[in-house]
Amino acid sequence: MAVKEKKNQACILVVDDEIAITAILTDVLEGENFDVISFNDSRQALEALQKSPTHFDFLLTDQTMPYLSGLDLSKAAKALNPELPIVICTGFAQHINKDSVKKAGILDLLYKPLNMEKLITMLHENIPQH
Repeated sequence: MAVKEKKNQACILVVDDEIAITAILTDVLEGENFDVISFNDSRQALEALQKSPTHFDFLLTDQTMPYLSGLDLSKAAKALNPELPIVICTGFAQHINKDSVKKAGILDLLYKPLNMEKLITMLHENIPQH
């Protein structure tokens, strides 16, 4: 029986209304030894943040979702935990750009399809070591 590597203990909150995307991101990030909690409903993600604002070490959210946009979710998350690093992902950005996310205190805006290598590097550079 193989021994699993010890996890980083860093927890990433992944939010996207497309189940396939959260599944792929979860697989990739868990493969990098991150703990991942994902939601396909931005309201549920916000509830999780409200219950435990400092549990998450990073928020990766889609922009265009029903109920709360990624920017709205990010602003609420920042109000709960100002130190939380956040990246918004989008396939189509009509009302959002890199300047507007930076002004909101968000780390970056990434375009889909995501460059997983760039994302993983960004996570390692912006998550405090546990």
